[in-house]
Amino acid sequence: MPQIDSINFSNYTALYLFIYSLFLATYLVSNLLSILFFQYTLEDYKLLGETALTGLLIFGAITLLRIGIRWIHRILKVGQLERWRNEVLIGLVGVAMCGIIPRVVVHFVEIREWTVYYSLIVFTTSAILFGITFLLNTDSECQFTYSLHDKTSWTLILTHTVILAATVYLGINLSDWQTSTVIVLCHVSFSAMCAVSTVEIAMILRGAFRLRLDEGAVVVHKSE
Repeated sequence: MPQIDSINFSNYTALYLFIYSLFLATYLVSNLLSILFFQYTLEDYKLLGETALTGLLIFGAITLLRIGIRWIHRILKVGQLERWRNEVLIGLVGVAMCGIIPRVVVHFVEIREWTVYYSLIVFTTSAILFGITFLLNTDSECQFTYSLHDKTSWTLILTHTVILAATVYLGINLSDWQTSTVIVLCHVSFSAMCAVSTVEIAMILRGAFRLRLDEGAVVVHKSE
């Protein structure tokens, strides 16, 4: 079994977002093959287009958010440590919200067969984009002050893999799309997404964050 440290994940959120990225890539490839080799209906193409358009809009919104945050930092002359810390916190909060919003919205929207599919694709993509935009870009400048443990990491990998596989399987094979069934599916699918990020938000606020310096020294943020 490979060691997690050798894969160079900076935090647990980045680790499980990697699992979501693999899932999303596999899912998109399978849908592309379905389009090429099976007959899609007009409604299927419409849903695919709406999903792609939503993804582009989310990407644009997150990019504008990062530009706005960095502009505010320059105007306020925020220090380097605080600047990177704020970006990491925004990324973690964004990922956590992607796990909370669908579990709330599902109680108020009209339940259809594509509800789980659309929610899973859109909010998973949003979480990954938050991670790429605000977490991965900071690895060369700063780091968390705790290290990832292999046992915990593999537990997260297996848990998220089982949840995603079960959700996709049920979404494909489920014939009884009752409101209660879809609500349960959404809660199960997104419950694990925000848990780890929420814990890491608390750890950063408590000071588990430092700045990398060329001299080899570190500046550690301590919450007041």
